[in-house]
Amino acid sequence: SGGSSGGDNLTVATINDLRDADNIVLGSAANDRVLMGSTVYDPLFATDEHANAAPALALSADTSPDAKTWTLHLRQGVKFSNGKAFTSKDVKANFDAFMDPANASSFVSNLSNVASIEIPDDYTVVFHLKAPDSRFTANMIETMFISDLDARKSGPLLQPGEVPIGTGPYKWDSREPGTSVTFVPNEDYWRGKPPLGKVVFKGI
Repeated sequence: SGGSSGGDNLTVATINDLRDADNIVLGSAANDRVLMGSTVYDPLFATDEHANAAPALALSADTSPDAKTWTLHLRQGVKFSNGKAFTSKDVKANFDAFMDPANASSFVSNLSNVASIEIPDDYTVVFHLKAPDSRFTANMIETMFISDLDARKSGPLLQPGEVPIGTGPYKWDSREPGTSVTFVPNEDYWRGKPPLGKVVFKGI
């Protein structure tokens, strides 16, 4: 059926209702990761048709000869769905939250080798590792999504009633607990206007 922005509506049946919309704790439930990662959130790296790493919010990654320093170069001109510009500060804030044991993120173990994170400018993030890792960024492919933590009222985790804000193609619209979650287009999406007028994930 027709959507509010001219595109068709899409309803997707899911096995389970959404359990958590918070990108900091997403990871343990595959359903949540797919649902939120195809709408509100973007990863730093996606995959291409051969399942190899492809640019998303990060354009590229360079490693030092000893594989202990990884430098990520970020895409410029990206905005969160609330209009805020996406920069290296957002990447650092999200990864600091992933690594903080108090947040109980499922990514803590994946990032246990990170010694520190440096942001030399708005579009560069440098990860300093404790030990060499030639596949460090592989952990970031299609996961470890980035959200606007500055928009959250209290600390890095979503509070009851708060709406998740990301750089993805769709924005959170509404939820009927136990039934469905509805998303509408993020008109300023960096890849271009999303094709669908509305996306509904309905638990069955």
